[in-house]
Amino acid sequence: MSTDNLIFLNNMKLFVSLLIFYCIVFSRCNSDQTSWGIVSQNLNTNTPSGSMIRIENLGEESAHFSLKINDVLFSNNEELKEYLVDKTDTLESLEKRSWRFVKDHVYFDQSLTDSNWIHDPGLFINSLGFGYCDDKAAVLAFVWEKIGLFSRVWNLGGHVVPEVYANDGWSLYDPMYEVYYQTNRNYVNGVKELSKQPSIVRSGYLDKMPCKNIHALWNRYSYKTAKAYLTIDNNMISEWYSKPVAEHDLKIKIPPKGTFEFPGKYEKSLVNSKGDSVFSYANAKLTIPKGWTGKINIPLVIHSINGKGLLNISGKEYEIDMEPLKALINKRTEFIYDMQFKQTDDTVEIIYLVNPLVFGLSKENLLVAEGYNTKLLDFRIVKLNQSKRINFPPKYDFPEEAFNVANYMDQLFNLRKLKIKKRSDIYKKLILIITANNTLKQEEMEDRYRFFYKKIDNILSSVNSETKSVEFVKSLNDDIYFSVFISLVEHLETEEIVAIINDGRNPINHNKTHTGGI
Repeated sequence: MSTDNLIFLNNMKLFVSLLIFYCIVFSRCNSDQTSWGIVSQNLNTNTPSGSMIRIENLGEESAHFSLKINDVLFSNNEELKEYLVDKTDTLESLEKRSWRFVKDHVYFDQSLTDSNWIHDPGLFINSLGFGYCDDKAAVLAFVWEKIGLFSRVWNLGGHVVPEVYANDGWSLYDPMYEVYYQTNRNYVNGVKELSKQPSIVRSGYLDKMPCKNIHALWNRYSYKTAKAYLTIDNNMISEWYSKPVAEHDLKIKIPPKGTFEFPGKYEKSLVNSKGDSVFSYANAKLTIPKGWTGKINIPLVIHSINGKGLLNISGKEYEIDMEPLKALINKRTEFIYDMQFKQTDDTVEIIYLVNPLVFGLSKENLLVAEGYNTKLLDFRIVKLNQSKRINFPPKYDFPEEAFNVANYMDQLFNLRKLKIKKRSDIYKKLILIITANNTLKQEEMEDRYRFFYKKIDNILSSVNSETKSVEFVKSLNDDIYFSVFISLVEHLETEEIVAIINDGRNPINHNKTHTGGI
């Protein structure tokens, strides 16, 4: 064969090889393009608290997608930023809008961990949803930073609050007590102003800022809170809260024939950083079929992993049903979410924590899935067993009058010399308040006193321990605590008030605020 023919054949082989390579690559790229899609589903239920959503992958390939639930679930912090910045309400400042969002989407309970990784806003809002003052302060500070504002976090030696730089000064917006303090309409005070003049805190009730959160109402104008600002020796800006935290894009991955369902209660208990049970939490469950292997890296906080098999986390192998994996998950010193499943000898369930204020269902629910193989997904509403229903964070749908404490605070202004040390002192203070109201006739005063005496006596006798009853009575020495209590007594049923006092998350049981890793 001539040299020319050899060169021609070699060129042809090279051309065919390149053509085959191109076809393979093109085919794969084209396949990827055709598997990408957006699917939206409207799912309605008459019983939101008794229902969950199940997403099933009916195909032979994994589905990998971002998920929207009623336009609140955020794939990343950029989406959260767009949500806040693009709001049409231009009458409210961006810093105040961010404060309102955080306080409305994070509920009160002791922190899950003292580690800082939980303070990534997207992770915290999507997955945890609960925390103490330091958690809320850190998350709000990071949100402000994400939208282009300067922020910092103060530890007050009993309370933790964030500040934002706006209108040529530092302003405090407290997401825990759901309050900010103004001496005029155009300026929100910062920590230094409140430290110099704590009476601003005590007189804040005059602003009549709406609040239907018992814990916030109890504390926002209290002497305890004012004292936290006043004691300047332990007030300090904490750099711990401003340390960068890793950010994650929330993508859901469902293996073939697997399911992802929410919200339910798939684990009987959740323990916080202090070893106490968390009252309100919600789970999502990813079910992996037997025999599947591959990577799962959904950035949600893992509650537990159940089943049999072998997985790899950070280069170390763990047996799914053995104690070392459970200990690693429960330690919570780092964010564990990236896992390589080496083998699944049985069905595996990954139980995640999800924020019930985000993942909780309404009567009408719009779900939007965008990503790969979304057309393989089946969405449906499924009835929840009673045992799997969530204990949602309490919403106090009480009459507005029950939260209007300004009237009692005004009456108490001249009565502070009377200290409450025991139950009988409550009734003495009641007499002073009632007789100070000169619009009442003698008979009306007597009727009013009898009403309060009988109801308060029933309430305190029904508290579930004598110790708690004594602590509660002593706390009423603070004007704001007393005003809130009397207002609740006037407008709520006895059983409702007893439930608030007995609640392990009530403010009387949390006088010492968690301070985080300072």
